[in-house]
Amino acid sequence: MTPLLVFVVASVTWVVWIPAASLQRAARGENSAVSIFPVLPVFPLVAAGIALWGVQAGYELLIHAIGIAHLVLLAAMLISIARSKRLLSRRARKQNGV
Repeated sequence: MTPLLVFVVASVTWVVWIPAASLQRAARGENSAVSIFPVLPVFPLVAAGIALWGVQAGYELLIHAIGIAHLVLLAAMLISIARSKRLLSRRARKQNGV
């Protein structure tokens, strides 16, 4: 994995975090908003910076670990989105009497 790929994976992961967090709040019945700043610009850049440092220092395993950790986090967020949507759908059907 290259630092650029780590940056892309981390960026996609943290962009997916936004609807995951919003849907989870909605599924719990909370009406508050989710603030994406400072998470979105900072976390992907930090991950890419660590990966770039890992390339220069010769720590190839570190780069893969960062990428894999973000892929696992992405999978967890996608599962969270699916669960929250299912909960919201069930709640809507109960309210509509279906």
